[in-house]
Amino acid sequence: MRPVRLLRRVIHLAAAAAAAALLAPASAPAVPASVGIAALNAQREANGIPGGIVEDPAWSVGCDHHISYLQANGGNLTHDELRGRPGYTADGDSAGNSSVLSLGDSWTTGNPWETAPIHLHQLLGPRLSVTGVADRDRYVCMVTWPGYQRPAPADWITYTYPGPGVVGYAFEETAFESPFTPGEKVGIPQGTKTGAYLYVMFDGPFDHATARTTAASLTGPDGPVAIAVVDNDTPDVGGYLPPGMELIPRRPLRPRTTYTASIAASLHASTEFAVLDQPVEHTWSFTTSGRPNSASVRVQRDQRHPTFLKVRVDSEAPHAVLTVTRPDGTTVQPTLRHRVARVQAATAGRWRFCATSGGDATEYEAAQRCVTRSFATTVDFALPTRVRHGRLRLNVPPALVGRHARVDLWAYTMMGRARARHTVRLKRHTILAMPTIPGAIRWWVDLRVRRFQRGATPYGAIHLNRAYDHIT
Repeated sequence: MRPVRLLRRVIHLAAAAAAAALLAPASAPAVPASVGIAALNAQREANGIPGGIVEDPAWSVGCDHHISYLQANGGNLTHDELRGRPGYTADGDSAGNSSVLSLGDSWTTGNPWETAPIHLHQLLGPRLSVTGVADRDRYVCMVTWPGYQRPAPADWITYTYPGPGVVGYAFEETAFESPFTPGEKVGIPQGTKTGAYLYVMFDGPFDHATARTTAASLTGPDGPVAIAVVDNDTPDVGGYLPPGMELIPRRPLRPRTTYTASIAASLHASTEFAVLDQPVEHTWSFTTSGRPNSASVRVQRDQRHPTFLKVRVDSEAPHAVLTVTRPDGTTVQPTLRHRVARVQAATAGRWRFCATSGGDATEYEAAQRCVTRSFATTVDFALPTRVRHGRLRLNVPPALVGRHARVDLWAYTMMGRARARHTVRLKRHTILAMPTIPGAIRWWVDLRVRRFQRGATPYGAIHLNRAYDHIT
């Protein structure tokens, strides 16, 4: 296949990639060919397309030679090798002209051609049974056309991607490949976000065949979906595709929704002895994936009220649920306000915090994140809300009486700030004198007590702070 594969996100990340290259080794370890072949076989088999593709090691060496040629000649993707140029080899030139190429991805993170429809269609072709792969230094080369060696089946078969009944197929896609995408040939400019392409492939008792679409439709819960279709009769595109067609939803599909596709085609097929036109009809259904989703949980002590925790939950899905398991095994689901919940946690022990979001009845994939934290016993101690007569009066809990606290008192003026640091032995009623700074407009108090043990009870460290805008 001659079109060159370039990934759109590589263009988006060009500056970051250049910066990373300054810190990265000159070359990255090669990914074994078996990794890419196993991933492609799994992808095909999960959608009902024959797997069992095997490696031709000589083709893999040719692909590796072709990557070396690309690196020695500016790094841009090209299928041809020119004699006399650095790195030229005959097997590299042959591999380059028989392969799909990618720059910026690896089989370790998925199919590098998942949003390159012409290239992906070749990798899904039913007759593909042998390939060679080189995957290193952000380049991938994978042989296609010479590997179409699977014997012709005795019966007519229709394969699809996604396969019938598949759940979790992409609901949208921005196709990108060079020199063009199939959508460009049917009025969809490259860079347009559409529904994910649907692939149809035919096999049967023929040596060669081309498909011409006679009818195609896609239906969802809201009725017919506007689609465009390319097939082997589409100018510029058709010769690159194995016998089959591609259905392109003109708009993104709905997440977590079931759709039904129907096609009718005429296959112009030839064998050693005959030429015939075979009519084919096929209908199948699939379900789209949810919107990407994740969940995170961050837990910290409330610095104004140490017996409480601030738990922040972040998620792409709009409605997350926080479940807190206390040390005694009881659970509670505190209310999240602006994604933050306050949880009273005076009890020492191991606490578990789990955030869940998405899933059934939403457009988002289900996501969950749990974290476990251990807390020592805390005391109900808080800084007062006001400063009176230039003094901060602390009501110290009995457990802290006699402990030493480090106190930082900051005064802020229009010209800067000043700090007074003290170490205070806490009494039942402790008074802190605020620094007198002419022109001060704000004061900041930061109080810390190290963790300690009283009797058999361990206490956690205390860190309190508060800003004061007015001192009376």
